[in-house]
Amino acid sequence: MAARMKKLSAPFIGRWRIVQMEQWDCEFIDLEGPGQITFAKGGNGSIHFGAVHGER
Repeated sequence: MAARMKKLSAPFIGRWRIVQMEQWDCEFIDLEGPGQITFAKGGNGSIHFGAVHGER
């Protein structure tokens, strides 16, 4: 029989600024605006840095 897991809080929900990446310098990260990653409720979110955009 499986035990019920305690629901975890979501401390990472929100928008986070990307300040450093191993492969790209800060000039590229902020090419089209501040580099950022957003974690939203329900497993959704988005990422934007350089010329890269993605969302779920």
